[in-house]
Amino acid sequence: MPASRNEIHAAEKGTGRLLDTFGDVIFTLDAAGMFTYINARAQQLLDYTPGEMIGQHYEKFVAPMWSDHVRSMYARVMSQQHDELLIEAPMVNRQGKDIWVEQMVSLLRTEKGEPVGLAGVMRDMTERNLTEAELEKRITQLATLQRIDAELTHQLDIDYVLSMALDAAVRLSAADAGGIELIRDGKLYTGTIIGNYPPEFLYSYPRPPTGLIGRVAQERKPELVLDVKKDPDYRVQIATTQAQMTIPLLSQDRLIGVLFLETRKPERFTTEVFEFIQLITTRIAAAVDNAQLYDTTRQQLAELQDLYTQISALEQLKTDMIQLAAHDLGNPLTSISGFTDLLLDTPLNPTQREQAEIIKDAAARMKKIIRDILSLQRIEEMAQGMLLEDVDLTELVRHVYDTQKFHAQHRGQQFTLDCPQYPAYIKGDPAQMREAIANLVSNALKYTPDSGTIHMHLWEEDDTFFFEVIDDGYGIPEEQQGRLFQPFYRAKTQETIKIDGTGLGLHLVKNIIERHHGKMRFHSVHGEGSMFGFEIFVPM
Repeated sequence: MPASRNEIHAAEKGTGRLLDTFGDVIFTLDAAGMFTYINARAQQLLDYTPGEMIGQHYEKFVAPMWSDHVRSMYARVMSQQHDELLIEAPMVNRQGKDIWVEQMVSLLRTEKGEPVGLAGVMRDMTERNLTEAELEKRITQLATLQRIDAELTHQLDIDYVLSMALDAAVRLSAADAGGIELIRDGKLYTGTIIGNYPPEFLYSYPRPPTGLIGRVAQERKPELVLDVKKDPDYRVQIATTQAQMTIPLLSQDRLIGVLFLETRKPERFTTEVFEFIQLITTRIAAAVDNAQLYDTTRQQLAELQDLYTQISALEQLKTDMIQLAAHDLGNPLTSISGFTDLLLDTPLNPTQREQAEIIKDAAARMKKIIRDILSLQRIEEMAQGMLLEDVDLTELVRHVYDTQKFHAQHRGQQFTLDCPQYPAYIKGDPAQMREAIANLVSNALKYTPDSGTIHMHLWEEDDTFFFEVIDDGYGIPEEQQGRLFQPFYRAKTQETIKIDGTGLGLHLVKNIIERHHGKMRFHSVHGEGSMFGFEIFVPM
């Protein structure tokens, strides 16, 4: 049974109420472009009721600049070029404000398939556009941060970093003036300034942090003051300034300075701009800290280079003085020794002979001192350009033993040797190592009484060569052992006070061994004897 007119009307009303619940605007247009239907959502979007829009031409509600575009898109659908089209264009609300919408429009047909109008769904794009705009803005900000990072991190010149950092901050904030002040020892120092600041401000550095800048420096928190006249700590420097943002420069929790920006138009310093400048400031602080560290390192390096030059000059002067002294002292001592020998060959009474012997011994001691000083000098010179070669410790130890054993036999001392039957190679200087070994053996023979025992021992253990000279001589008191290796120091006891020596021998040996990356070995008990030696790693 066909539906009655009332039933159809009721169904249409029900369908309309259902469409009114949709979140989007639903509409239909006739072939002339007049609204034939629009749901209640239109009032929320455009502030027009459905009754005000039905019967009106759609172009009345389209932004004038976009009418041609919308008309062209509608025409394509009406001419059946497209079954449906997605259109983005602004509509105009009752207040004349553009509201961006997205429309999906399709063709309305009769039962016979003839086009009679358009049906569409309209969706508010404002929120999406805002989201897209926010996203685009964030992308732009990230790109800006990356560019600033790249520019700052590739520069270590402090003046350039400060200048570029402040320029970026002023441009991005649209500030009229600003500056970066550095903090050292609790005082502010000018980093860089942009703007029409008075001379008394520019030439007031260094100065203690005061005012708004001092407050931020003390609290270490950024501040945005939109009306500086209401801030009791603000100090007027530029009369037209209305707002100021002040941000501490913190690097690894250390306050290194303060960035401040001023403007005569407070609306420029939005919360968003303030937050973005804080992001930039983090990069600026790290770059300034790195540049300061580089600048400090460069200054210290220059000071070290100057110091090295001075020390080198003093070292050369020392060398010249040593060589001069050795030459000037050596010649007279040769004459003294020669004439003393001639004098001793003549008839002398006991007193005269004793005095001549004293002169001869004194000259011999002075010659020994000169030789030891020249040995130390030679070691230092050779160490600067020492040519390393294979040195056989076994051969050196045997050579020193063969050289010294006749002296030991003359005094009735028991002198023994224990060393490997194979070569004991190290990398080093053979002349220096021979001198070190000979010094240790000579000391043992000298400080061991007649009929005493001296034993030389060379062995290998755990990739290390060990060498020791052990004697049962006089030994060294414990309180004197700490200074044994100092130059010109001699341990003195009742037994050794009359034994000649310069106090340079052990110092010389220690220098040689350490030049060869080894270390000294030592043990002594007064009245029982001593052990002196060294250990050096076996080269790989």
